[in-house]
Amino acid sequence: MTLRCKPGDLAIVIRSECGNEGREVQVVRWLNPGEQVRLSAHLLVDITHGVWLVDARYPLRNSGIGKLGFPMVSRGFFPDDYLLPITPPDKALDEDIHAPIDCEVLTS
Repeated sequence: MTLRCKPGDLAIVIRSECGNEGREVQVVRWLNPGEQVRLSAHLLVDITHGVWLVDARYPLRNSGIGKLGFPMVSRGFFPDDYLLPITPPDKALDEDIHAPIDCEVLTS
């Protein structure tokens, strides 16, 4: 299985069941089915399928859990295809983009 994200990546949430699209998160680690993760001091979640554990700069909305009194959390989890890694600006540009342009070729 090829994953788009890796631990330490910054990513944008591109799909969410409860409205977190566009949120910036930092990928922490991969969680396998059967693991448990603590999202807060009072909230322990059983993982049923492989997902990334992420930390968010701004609180994430969560579905279902809000009914228990936890409407927002700073740590969450998403499947790999719900996240789009952000390429650091210094690596986003191809080396050739800085090559000199031959103006004569453009004007002829």
